[in-house]
Order: sequence, then structure tokens, then C-alpha cells
Amino acid sequence: MTDSERSLVVQLRGRGNSYKQIADVMGLSVNTIKTCCRRNFAGENLAEDERACEMCGTVFKTSPRKPT
Repeated sequence: MTDSERSLVVQLRGRGNSYKQIADVMGLSVNTIKTCCRRNFAGENLAEDERACEMCGTVFKTSPRKPT
């Protein structure tokens, strides 16, 4: 994947597009897009209450801990 393709993936993910939507636009497989995100962008530009899975790159919200 070229640098310009990676840049496009970042732009599209930043706009909230799904892996499938990006794959369709770029003419690549969904797995190629997932791998690109996981290898290059997992955990970048996340809000304070978000985390990215280290294995798949899926972003999820975290809850503050409740006092004990």
C-alpha cells in the first residue's frame, strides 16, 4: 500500500467510514483496510475516553472507574 493510499484510509476513517466502505471506495479487500489500520493507526487520535484494541484496532469507549 502506498503512502497516499494510507493517507486516504486515515482520512476516510476520520470521517467515520467503515472498513467495508473504505474497501469499496479504494477497490481493496476489507482485510487489507483492517490490517492497514491495525498496523499503522491503532490508538492514534483517540479521545481521552477511547481505547483501541491492540489485536484488531477496534476503537471502544471506556468508562471511568467507580469509587470503591
